[in-house]
Amino acid sequence: MRTIYSIIYKRRQQLNYTQSYVGLKLRLSQKQYSRIESGETNLKLDDFIRLCRILNIHPCDVLEEANMIAGFQECEKSKIIAVQKEKLLELEKKCNLLESMLTDRTQRRISIKYQNLGLIVFSQLIPLLDPFTTFSSIFASC
Repeated sequence: MRTIYSIIYKRRQQLNYTQSYVGLKLRLSQKQYSRIESGETNLKLDDFIRLCRILNIHPCDVLEEANMIAGFQECEKSKIIAVQKEKLLELEKKCNLLESMLTDRTQRRISIKYQNLGLIVFSQLIPLLDPFTTFSSIFASC
C-alpha cells in the first residue's frame, strides 16, 4: 500500500517541482516541507488540500490511491464539480474573448463611420470656404 507521502512525492517529481518550491507555496521552509513529505511530520488537513492544489491533483485521488477511501460518493461529486468548474472557466474565457473581439470590431466600424461622415461634411464645406483660407486655419478652429 502506498502512503499519501509517497504519492505526493511522486507527483512533485512528475511536475519537476523542488521541495523548496512547494514549501514556498505552502509558506514553509524546504526542511519543514521535507519532513512532511518523508512522513516525519503529520500533514494538517488544510495543508493537505493546499498541497493537492499546488500539485494539481484532487485530494480524493490521493486518498483513493492510498487505499484510504474507495468509491466515496462525496469524492465522486467533488470530482465532477471540479471538472464542471474547469469547463465553466474555459467557457467564460471564450465568452470574454468573443466579447472583446466584438467590441473591437464595433469600435472600428463606428470609427470608420465617423471618419466617412467627417469626410462628407468636409467635402461639403470646401466649396463654401474663402479661396484664401488655408488648411491650417481650418484645423486651428477645430
